[in-house]
Amino acid sequence: MTKYVSTSINADYFKKCVFGYLSETTHSNQSENAFWQFVKTLTFDNGKISRDCPFFKSMKEYADKNPMTKTALIWQLFFENADDLFVKEIILYLMEEKEKRQDDRKKRKTDSYATTLDNFNNYVRQIKFKLKQNNLSDDLITQFDEMQTEWQEKVKSRMSEYKENDIPLDEGFYYFLFELKTTVREMAAKISSYADTVEVSV
Repeated sequence: MTKYVSTSINADYFKKCVFGYLSETTHSNQSENAFWQFVKTLTFDNGKISRDCPFFKSMKEYADKNPMTKTALIWQLFFENADDLFVKEIILYLMEEKEKRQDDRKKRKTDSYATTLDNFNNYVRQIKFKLKQNNLSDDLITQFDEMQTEWQEKVKSRMSEYKENDIPLDEGFYYFLFELKTTVREMAAKISSYADTVEVSV
């Protein structure tokens, strides 16, 4: 059933299966580090995942006890009896993807344009997180999302003028960014006041 599926899709199933197991057994969100620590316990024997390795024992025990969960179904369908080449190909693919992400992060740290854009996006996400903590309606959050897209496009557009001409970001750009952040804060406050108004009227 899996032979016609691409490695990337199989890898996605594998991640969902492992992250699902880790989350459901520890009742917390799991990091990529926890994922790889668990995968390191995986070994192979007789062309399949070794039945004696901690990875197999843990996954099988969980699946047998919780047969109707999504995690158990993915495990039983794709990986419990998978041959070693199938699983090794997935692990290799995930390791290469991990290395690519690490390289991208390193490159972005030395790229002032990318770093500045990341910082702005993180700033807006933090504002949005605070709005969500206030239990705003989905409509108000959607309204903020739409404006967030507009703000990001404004920053990208303004930044492209510098990138295309290979010009370092200057005081003019950072002043523009400061004003835009002020706009973000003011709009967040206004959206919060809409929620207060609705609450009072009810």
